[in-house]
Amino acid sequence: MLGRQPPPRQRYYRRGETLRIVSSGQMGRHKGIHLLVEAAALLRARGYENFHIDLYGKVTDPSVAPLPCKLGVEDLVRFKGLCPQEELVGRYARHEYDLFAFPTWKREPFGCAPLEAAAYGTVMLMSESCGIGEWFVDRVHCLKAARTAEAFAAALADVLDGRRDLKPIGRRASTVVWRDFHLDRLLPDIESALERAATRPDRAGGSADEAYRLALLAEKLAQAWVQENDCLAEAA
Repeated sequence: MLGRQPPPRQRYYRRGETLRIVSSGQMGRHKGIHLLVEAAALLRARGYENFHIDLYGKVTDPSVAPLPCKLGVEDLVRFKGLCPQEELVGRYARHEYDLFAFPTWKREPFGCAPLEAAAYGTVMLMSESCGIGEWFVDRVHCLKAARTAEAFAAALADVLDGRRDLKPIGRRASTVVWRDFHLDRLLPDIESALERAATRPDRAGGSADEAYRLALLAEKLAQAWVQENDCLAEAA
C-alpha cells in the first residue's frame, strides 16, 4: 500500500439491498471462477436475486466464459474484461463493491487483489486454504469458506440474510492492511532480512520460512513500485 490511509468506510451492505460482489485476476478454474458462477446459480435456485458478481480480468480458461449463460445467471454474473489497476482501486475507494470473492486454489502463495479491496473496506471472502488466509482471521478480518460452490453460496447467503455484519469485519481488515502492508512498514523488514543474509557465511542458508516471507515482501514491494511508477507516468 502507498499513500495515506483513507477515512473509515461508513456505508456497508444492509439486508434487503443489492450485495455487490467483485473478483479480479485471471479468469480460470484454478482461481475458482467456476465456483463463483455455480454459487450464483445455487443462490438463485434458493430464491436470492439481490446480488451481482462482477469479474475483472483476462479469461485464461475458455470453459468458464459460457458458464453464466449455461447455468442461467448471465444477468447476475458479468465478465467485465481487463481493467487498469488504478481504475479498479478507484472503484474500491468509491465503495462500489461490498465484498471481494477469492475462491482460489491452495497453491496461491498470497494474493494482492483482495488486499487492495480490503484496504478500502471491501470485505474479503476467501477459500480457507489459500496463502493470504494465513494473515487474516475468519470472521474477524475476513470471511473464509471451503473451496466449493456450496460453501461460498452459504457464506454469501449469511451476508444476504444479515447474519453476517460486514461493517466490523471491513473496518478491522482495512486497519490491518494499512498498518501491516504499507510500503513504509515493509521496507524495514526487507532491509533487515537483507542485512542478516549479508552477514552470514556463504555456506549458511536461511530457513524456508524466512525465504518464503522475504519472497512475499519482495512481491508486495514490486507491486507497489509498479503502481507508483504508473501513477507518476500518468501524472506526467
